[in-house]
Amino acid sequence: MGEPQKICFVASSNYQVMMAYFIQIYLKQECYIISYSINERVNKLAEELFTAERSLLLPRVKKDLKSLLWDNRKIFRKASDFTRNLAPEKVIVFKDNDFMNACIIEESVKSKAKIMMLQEGLGIYTKHRINFKRKMIQWALSFIGYPKIYSDMQAMHPAVKWIAINDEGEFPEYKKTGRTIVPLPAGLPPSKYLASLADAVDIRLDDVPRYEKSILFLGQPLSEINLVDKDIEIRYLERVFKIIKENFTLFVKPHPSEDLSKYTDLQNVHVFNESAPAELLPAFFPFTAVVSSSSSAGDNMALAFQLPAFYLHHLTIKKRLDYEKKMNGTFIYSYEQLKTELSVLKERTGERNIADGDISYQRFASQILNY
Repeated sequence: MGEPQKICFVASSNYQVMMAYFIQIYLKQECYIISYSINERVNKLAEELFTAERSLLLPRVKKDLKSLLWDNRKIFRKASDFTRNLAPEKVIVFKDNDFMNACIIEESVKSKAKIMMLQEGLGIYTKHRINFKRKMIQWALSFIGYPKIYSDMQAMHPAVKWIAINDEGEFPEYKKTGRTIVPLPAGLPPSKYLASLADAVDIRLDDVPRYEKSILFLGQPLSEINLVDKDIEIRYLERVFKIIKENFTLFVKPHPSEDLSKYTDLQNVHVFNESAPAELLPAFFPFTAVVSSSSSAGDNMALAFQLPAFYLHHLTIKKRLDYEKKMNGTFIYSYEQLKTELSVLKERTGERNIADGDISYQRFASQILNY
């Protein structure tokens, strides 16, 4: 047996930390994590799962003038110093199109680390487009030490040579060129690993009631990022929840970036705390289906748990998504259609045949180590 490999994950969300945690269990190597998030609970989760000694916890970069000129660069220096001193053999990212990941990739390349990328959401399938205004801002920031962003789209950084995705057939051909493409692990790790993660994210399983006919609604920050007006979003939520509650018990998992006040007046609804990775919940609760605007978490659940997924994007936003055809599930175009689709599921329980991912994760870990 040789020396264990040093492998560093870079994460910014609960889901990314969750996947990093599962994978490092199977790697059985010297694994570290750099966690950067606006949500303090994400960083806390990373520290708890990887230990303080093997974690670097950073705030997310900000866009106000002081942060742009000073604070962000201090964060980049901390990330660069950590990466340089660690000198990992492999760096595993979930994105390659933001400043933090670009900074860590840039420093890792200097020490000849191999850069690997895992699909987090459906943005990885989006075709390359240029936003000239954003490009000019990035160019200007490069003069004061910001790392280079190669594209606003994911999977465009030339140093990323190994990518794990769910659907190779839908992945643009030009993004495959010169790269090793492998499938993400399928199914779930054994229950003991799920249980340890549930403890870490404070999912009190015994305190949450279970219902045979229940729907999980995944919140998204529609009004918070100005996709729709707040009053339109509230009316939309009221109509959707009313339809769901006609035949199902409603569970809500807010997005970490949402204003939780939109859910405070809900009656007969269980709201999960925002630190729980959404993708973990169906492992413990027998949901009949998952409903969201267009959450990639819903797509991940549909794939991992064979769970019907319904996307309500077109009830509030008329513009078509680039990756609609790639999502597992059904897009809804009217409230009547939603009512009809859910009525068909009334007799369906949440019992599903979930693939045992133990072998899949073992195989995936081997592919990482052998690259």
